[in-house]
Amino acid sequence: MVHALQEAWRVVRFAPNYDFDKPPFRSGVLDIRPQTADPMIFVRLYDGREVHCGTVQYKTNAVALHTKAENYVQLSLQEGWFIMGAERDFEWVDKYDAIDDLIESVEEDWPSRTVDEDVALRLMQVMQDSMPGAQILIRQRIGLRMLQKAHS
Repeated sequence: MVHALQEAWRVVRFAPNYDFDKPPFRSGVLDIRPQTADPMIFVRLYDGREVHCGTVQYKTNAVALHTKAENYVQLSLQEGWFIMGAERDFEWVDKYDAIDDLIESVEEDWPSRTVDEDVALRLMQVMQDSMPGAQILIRQRIGLRMLQKAHS
């Protein structure tokens, strides 16, 4: 990660009068990463209410890699390579029609995460008790930051 930040600093242009309201195509780096909190699993019922069923948990210590990456970004800010431009969080929602689709998606797309048995059983029970039209959701927070090159 340190090497990636050094390379990013090397290739972006220094723009001392950067206008943060315009796209940062040449003078910054977008840092877009999921937050380390576990994504939440819900069932949206036909009437719009949502029932929380559990989380998609880490099955390894991969959260340590996210923490390490964040530490390197903070180091690059402290060392003066970049300054923080804009910072936003947003929610990403994945939708599934069936429990099997959710389980398969987690297994294939998120190798460091898992849906444990208790959560899967809770999800099955809520879906079984729901009227037709219920939908399974995974909600996760995504962080977005603009890192502007601080000096040349």
